[in-house]
Amino acid sequence: GLRNYFADFKYANATTSDLRARMESSSGLALGAFFDRWVYQTGEPAYRWGFTFAQTAAGWVTHIRIDQTQASGLFDMPIDLLVTSPSGTMTHTAQVSLAGQDFALPPVAWQPTQVTLDPDLWLLKTATLVTLADGDADGVPDTADNCVATPNSAQDDLDGDGLGNLCDPDIDGDGRANGSDCAPAD
Repeated sequence: GLRNYFADFKYANATTSDLRARMESSSGLALGAFFDRWVYQTGEPAYRWGFTFAQTAAGWVTHIRIDQTQASGLFDMPIDLLVTSPSGTMTHTAQVSLAGQDFALPPVAWQPTQVTLDPDLWLLKTATLVTLADGDADGVPDTADNCVATPNSAQDDLDGDGLGNLCDPDIDGDGRANGSDCAPAD
């Protein structure tokens, strides 16, 4: 990419479009959105983020909330998340594109102890770590919890209506209240 750009325009004039064309050619990627946001607009991403851990039957699930707080438009980019536990570290990548997003990582056997946003410092950004609200203390932040007032770390939702089974008056979604349904979970 850069070597081709340098070779093609050594001692000559070049434009940002020329740079983009050489980078797209060498990478095989469409970089229009990247150049539009990072080159032609102002600002850098600012993240307000936090994490919690929930113990489930399948293992420990790490929940992460990332909010973009910059005054200028949103950024759409992958962000590495390093999860540390007594058994070692694992890196996950979250595609962040919205003003606020919740992520639940796959369960692991050991309780994680720490999460690091952008551990290799690849991103030009500001990041503020916050404690996430978890009103029912089940390890699932309120922004992602499907039953905010009742602990339900597994987030089971049989009928897929967005209400956790533990607080859903009609678990199977058949129109009959659980108390009067002969098979409330069928």
